[in-house]
Order: sequence, then C-alpha cells, then structure tokens
Amino acid sequence: MKELAEKVRFCVQSMCGVRWLTSLMPDDYSKRLVARPTFLYLDAFLQLAPRLKNELKGIKKDVLDVHECLRKLESDYEGNYSRIRDKLTAHRQELPLADLIEAWNEVDLVSTTIFTEDAETIYRLMADLHPDVPAYTEFKGVNDPAIARIVRTEFGDAPQGLQVGTDNLAITRPQTVTFIPTCDFQRQVMQVVAAHREGTAHPGCSESYRQLTASKRQPIQQLALPP
Repeated sequence: MKELAEKVRFCVQSMCGVRWLTSLMPDDYSKRLVARPTFLYLDAFLQLAPRLKNELKGIKKDVLDVHECLRKLESDYEGNYSRIRDKLTAHRQELPLADLIEAWNEVDLVSTTIFTEDAETIYRLMADLHPDVPAYTEFKGVNDPAIARIVRTEFGDAPQGLQVGTDNLAITRPQTVTFIPTCDFQRQVMQVVAAHREGTAHPGCSESYRQLTASKRQPIQQLALPP
C-alpha cells in the first residue's frame, strides 16, 4: 500500500508544483503552456487513486467520502478536459481550429487550481485513514525564491508590440498577426511549428521543475501505469 500511496502523492505534488509555476507566468498564453501537465498528472491520479481507495476499503476503512470525491472529480474531468490531456498535453494532435481554441481556453489557472485542490483533498482524506499512506507534503522547491527567479528570468515580461505567429495557437495570443489555414498541408505545418515552439520556447521552466522535484524524484518506471 505504501508504494502505491507514494505514487498517488507524487501525482498531487506534481500538480501543486505545476500550479505554482503557472502562477509565476507573465501572460495568459505562458500560463496555459505551463499549466498543461496538470492534466497528465490528473489522469494518472485518477487511475491510481481508486486502486488505493480499494486497498483501504479492503482493510475495512470507511472510504465513502473518498469515493464520492473521486466520483465527482472523474465526472468533472471526463469530456473536454480529458480531451486536453489527449490532444494538447500527452500528445500534440491536430484538432479543428474551433475545437482547438475552445480546448486551449479551458486550460486556465482557475480550472487547474480546482482540479489540483480536489486531488489534494482526496489524498489527504486517504492519508487520514491509514499510517501507510504518507502525510501530504509539497515538493521542497515550491515557493523557493531561487526557482522563482529562474522562471521569471527565463520567461521575462509579457511580449510587447505586434507579434507574428505561424503556429496554430497564434490566434489565441493577443497582439499577434497570423493566418487561417485553408488546406491540410498548412494545418500540418502550423501543427509542427506549434510543437517546436512549445518544446523550445522556455527551457528554463524545465530546469525549474527538475529542481522543484529533485528531492522527491522517483524513477519513471515506478510511476508507470498498468496496461
């Protein structure tokens, strides 16, 4: 049980870490860019947490509150938010432009904060039920001024003046001139440009997250979900 509980806690800690990094971003586009991994960790949490709940139920613990909170969280996540995980986070897949804009606009500090707080509440409820479920603690690096400086230096201030964008999310950025694709080739090129832009724009954020999780890091195979 303890190993499973640590994996569940890691998902929540990662969501909280992403929430903090998101709060440091200078503009809405950067906030959404950094907030997207929330949905990866939430998806993993929703696969692992029910298993932990069932183990607690198996030793006669009262998990009714946990069950109700999990059911609500799953209901809130399925649909549009799970699509964000599948199309904009875990994979960068093509969507019709209107659907892409709608999904992108759903990635905001409000939605990710609500999901993060719900997951943390569920974990704390389970931690109260058995000593093999470790108490919740945030990553040591959260609220670290040194990490905050790295993030703010890397991302800088919000862009000023008119910008030109050729990625398929450029239309969502203020003061940005772009074009509407009219054929599959243009859409595919804009998709590639978006993936490249998002992967290389702000390497400092990846370094910040590495520092944030350094004291709690687990080998990736330990977090692998069952087939």
